[in-house]
Parts: sequence; structure tokens; C-alpha cells
Amino acid sequence: MPGEFKIIERLRKAAGRPSGSLLLGIGDDCAAFRPAPGFETLATSDMLIEGVHFRVSQGLGAVGYKSMAANISDILACGGEPLYALAAVGLPAKGAMRTALSLYSGMRKCADKFGVKIIGGDTVRSDKLVISITAIGEAAVGKTVTRSGAKPGDYILVTGDLGNGAAALKQNKAWLPPLRPQLSSKLCGRSLVSSMIDISDGLSSELYHLCEESGTGALIYEELVPVSKAALNLAGGIRRRALSAAFLGGEDYELLFTVPAECLGTALKLGRKYSKLSVLGRMLPVRQGVKIFCSGKAKVIPRGGYDAFY
Repeated sequence: MPGEFKIIERLRKAAGRPSGSLLLGIGDDCAAFRPAPGFETLATSDMLIEGVHFRVSQGLGAVGYKSMAANISDILACGGEPLYALAAVGLPAKGAMRTALSLYSGMRKCADKFGVKIIGGDTVRSDKLVISITAIGEAAVGKTVTRSGAKPGDYILVTGDLGNGAAALKQNKAWLPPLRPQLSSKLCGRSLVSSMIDISDGLSSELYHLCEESGTGALIYEELVPVSKAALNLAGGIRRRALSAAFLGGEDYELLFTVPAECLGTALKLGRKYSKLSVLGRMLPVRQGVKIFCSGKAKVIPRGGYDAFY
């Protein structure tokens, strides 16, 4: 395995020099940046482990891209602008330099696409490939969106199509999510969104998270759930079978959010400039539970989705 500092130096050269509000980047004990006046800092961290969250055969560049996208998605789900990322990797000794550069190339591709600067991290030796990324962003004071702001009567919306992540996994591919920074910025900047979460673990799991944090129930309609073409193809064109990929598959990284009734028209008109938007249903009082309307009746949605411990 090449020395840790040789790997870091290669990555440092690829990252470029600090500029703008970034005062110190890769190479010092810490990175340093100057927060903008009137903004609050957002931070999130995500870890991916070979054999649990990805396979090397999916392609190191794609795995690197997905690992960065997962963190950027969290910043967007809070209505923030992603700015910086720190990337720590555990590398098997064999082919360590090649692995690091391939992963970093994918991370950089994603980071550059969404205006994120990689400003530090760590490298260690590991029996399995491990990736841990921390993303840092900002939102104007008072504009950060949480999971806890939904109220009964709010409409439930989702971006894009669901099931792409699960379909990619079945084909041993890493799904590279489109992400929706402009939609998140416009809707949250105008206070049109009452709560939001990204779909990393499946529609079912994330809807339950919104309801629990907001103290509400929910009713969605099966025919309104946008199922991806990839999920339909793998399900032999049978929509009911493809729905399981949308509800339980995860890794779509689309945005699930709620909008007060009086804001729905404005949110749809503005949001559809940047993404496909589907209205799934409405939030309910908590006593009514989390349900889906299908086959003429409302049924409780089974709680499920990706869980790293099962």
C-alpha cells in the first residue's frame, strides 16, 4: 500500500487551491471557511461499507458519485445549499492508490456538478472499502426545513419517479440520483414547504418518519405514486409488483415533502419548472394512522424500507 501522505497529496492536487469563503482546504489539521452573514450552517454525515451499501463491481467511480450524492441530498432536504464536503475512506492495501483515485474521481464529478468543494477528510487501511462523507451547507436564518413541520391537511408531494434505486441494485449498478437543488432552493426560499425528507430508505419508511416527527397521520393514493420505468420493466410491466420497489427499495434520493393547502398551486407551478412533481395525498390527524387508498379502501401502509441492521 502506498504511504497515506502520498495518497493525500494526490487528492490535494486534484482538489485545487482554497478560494472565496474557504480559507484552508486539504493539507492542514482542519479546513476553515467563513460562514456567510445571515445564514445558518447545516452538516450531515453518511457512511457506506462494502458489502452492505455497495459492491466494488458496481464501479468505483459510480460508488464515489453515489456516496457524495447521498450527503448532498440531505442538505437539499433541509432546504439548504451544499457548499463543502470532507471525505474519509478506509482502503484495502491492494490497489489502494488506484482505488482512492477512482473513488475520488466519482466524488469530484458529483461535487463539481452541484457546486461542492471537497475540503478534507482522512485515509486509513481497512479490510473492506469504507466511505464516510460529511457535507456542510447553509440556509438563510429561519429558512431551514425540517421533518417536523407538517400539519393535517397539508398536501404530500414527491419529485421524480420512484424505484430507480432498487432497480439499479437488482442489476448490480449504483443509481446516480439526479438531485433537485433548484427546486429545493426555490420552494424552501419562499416558505412553500412545511416539511421535507429525502427518499434514501424507501417511500414507506420516509413517510413514517415525516408523520412521526410532525405528529400526524397520512393518506396517499396508490394510483398517484410515480413508479419508474426501470422498476416497471423489472416487474414485467406489472405496476402492483413494481410498487414494492418504490415503497421499500430506497436509494432514489428524490424529495418527499408537504405543502400547506393554500400554497399548493404556487408550489406546483414553481416546482414543475425544475422537476416532475406528483401529489400523493394529504396529511391527517395522527389518530388516523399512515394509510394508502387502493382497491376501493384505505389500508395501513406496512412499515418497511432499507435498514442497515436487518
